[in-house]
Amino acid sequence: MPTLAFNHLSYTYPGADNPALTDLTLNLADGASLAIIGPSGCGKSTLLQLAAGLIQPTAGTLTIDGAPLLAPRRQTAFILQNHGLLPWKTALENAALGLIIAGTPRITAFQRAQTALTRLGLADFVQAWPRELSGGQIQRVALARALAADCDLLLADEALSALDALAREDLQQLLLQLWREQGYTQVLVTHDVDEAAFLGQRVLVMTPCSRPTHPSTLLDNPYMGQRDSDGFVALTRQLRELLKPCPHEDEQ
Repeated sequence: MPTLAFNHLSYTYPGADNPALTDLTLNLADGASLAIIGPSGCGKSTLLQLAAGLIQPTAGTLTIDGAPLLAPRRQTAFILQNHGLLPWKTALENAALGLIIAGTPRITAFQRAQTALTRLGLADFVQAWPRELSGGQIQRVALARALAADCDLLLADEALSALDALAREDLQQLLLQLWREQGYTQVLVTHDVDEAAFLGQRVLVMTPCSRPTHPSTLLDNPYMGQRDSDGFVALTRQLRELLKPCPHEDEQ
């Protein structure tokens, strides 16, 4: 599993006046789970794109196992908020798509996709079209694509945000279970405080005050997966305090 290191990482989009991400330093050990939370525009999605190798930092470095990340990796799975499913392909074809693009023989790709879909409870829906699936099932197909690719790094950008409360909790539990079983490193972006506390061994809080001149806050989370514990409740309370607007923003 990869070790990620962000060293004084900054990124400014071409033509933008202000940086999307400023001077972030963070080490993520192999097999770790990091949840990132913060308001829109604080750099969460930018950080995931950098970790995926889709864009390159304008300052600082990002390394995986000590080597600079200069391009996307086959072992990295990226689940987007819109899931990235193609409407003209079945659940099986969508789950196998990453493998096929990577050059895996079609028979092998479909076998691995079938196994992943079955593992996620979709054995009866492999020939279903995305329009025939519920929101939770669509999300499971996106997750099956990541599992079929045998990823060692899972990145997820607001992947569960469109689900209702019960489906969201069900998928949160599944994500936690799969991470524990598979041992991959994961970085999950969310707007949901409870979700960040449930899925992150550590939680990176990117508050309005952290952009562009103040450091973000990184919290250890010994209560990961313990939604009913007093410690979990206390952590979510702390996260909400950190996410409150800066005093000078209230005055504007």
